Amino acid sequence: MEKMKLIIADDHPYISKGVENSLAEKNDIEVVANVLKLELLRDQIESFAPDIVLLDISFQNNKENGLDFLKANKDLLSQCKFIVFSQHDDVSVIKHAYLSGASSYLTKTAGTGELYHTINKVFEEGTYIPEQLAVPLANIFVKDNKENIEVESLLTEREYKVFLLTAKGKNRNEIADEANIALRTVANDLASCKAKLKIERPAEFTMLAMRKGFIS
Repeated sequence: MEKMKLIIADDHPYISKGVENSLAEKNDIEVVANVLKLELLRDQIESFAPDIVLLDISFQNNKENGLDFLKANKDLLSQCKFIVFSQHDDVSVIKHAYLSGASSYLTKTAGTGELYHTINKVFEEGTYIPEQLAVPLANIFVKDNKENIEVESLLTEREYKVFLLTAKGKNRNEIADEANIALRTVANDLASCKAKLKIERPAEFTMLAMRKGFIS
């Protein structure tokens, strides 16, 4: 069985090693690197080609933080998925993480089971919003001038289907298969959805769909 490759990026070695040890019994995960300095992360990602990066927000003695890294390295988002793993539990920070490109967010109070579940969900679905974050994130998202968006009336029938599949975490190939359309058509419909709904990230699709009651 091919293992999921994981990089842990955290400037606290005891946390990084603790996470690695807690996942050691999982036969489908391999921690390929522990990165203690944010400035080394891009090189490590390019060297090890991980499936997922577990990324802290705060790094001591560094002007940039984990979210700054995501925004400055958008090209990496197509190569691997990022789970922000932080002590911060403020919903505005969590929202900012998703909008910066994170596939999921987990606080460091999470147990091994929840961490393992999140890693698997991100690996399988691309984007994962834990149940306890869904409502507060959806509410704060909609307050940002999206309360009155009429999704169904703005989108064509096919665009609406692409919107829902994206909100459910499907990638472009999966959307093409399920909607029985070409990849180029998926790309065009996604661009149209983003323009009409004034959203960009997959997490925004998910939050909007949750707030409108299209998905749970």
